[in-house]
Amino acid sequence: MRWPFFRAVIPVKAKARAYYNQKEYSLAEPYLEKLLQKNSEDEWALDVMSRLYSNTGRHSECLELTIKLYKIRRNEAHQKRILHACRVLADWDTFEKYEDGYDWSESDEALFVQILEKAPYSGMDSQPS
Repeated sequence: MRWPFFRAVIPVKAKARAYYNQKEYSLAEPYLEKLLQKNSEDEWALDVMSRLYSNTGRHSECLELTIKLYKIRRNEAHQKRILHACRVLADWDTFEKYEDGYDWSESDEALFVQILEKAPYSGMDSQPS
């Protein structure tokens, strides 16, 4: 039997996930905001929203949320996202704070080269020749 007044209720998180995975960022964002209004330390929502900000070129917002997420749970992927946002924003003070202890690997070579190309040399021991 069908109930005429029944409407399927899809949880907010499921909608956010579906829209984000379809790269429908403008549709996913309001659902992620709802999740964060409900719980400002929701790790899943912080992670997805920070990636959404990065994917849409809003690196300042990405950096802010990722730092918050990193303080909740230290994670190498979050640390790398912080370093990437710092590179884009040329925020070298924050970069130095979060670079300490990062375990650079071969897969990070492209990011490291981009950082070296953009970083000021004032704080480094030697100037490039």
